[in-house]
Amino acid sequence: LSTVYAKPLPSRMIELLNAQPSAVLITVEDGSVIGGFGQHLFSSLEPRSARTFTLGYRDHFIPHGSVGDLEESEGLSEKALSMKLAELL
Repeated sequence: LSTVYAKPLPSRMIELLNAQPSAVLITVEDGSVIGGFGQHLFSSLEPRSARTFTLGYRDHFIPHGSVGDLEESEGLSEKALSMKLAELL
């Protein structure tokens, strides 16, 4: 097994993604989309002709609740994610 790091982004990964400018890229955050992995990744890539999406908690007040309840309300439950991914692809 090799180790994969989210930050700093591996230069080889950036090269591979830049070599596929029409590939659809989707990241899923377990936290806020602002300042998250997806935002960091997409800002590191060359301009793309393809669509890029980051799914996660939007920038608004998030009330207290169980993880399951919050994932459901934010559209991040397993069912909601599978529906959204099918829609995007």
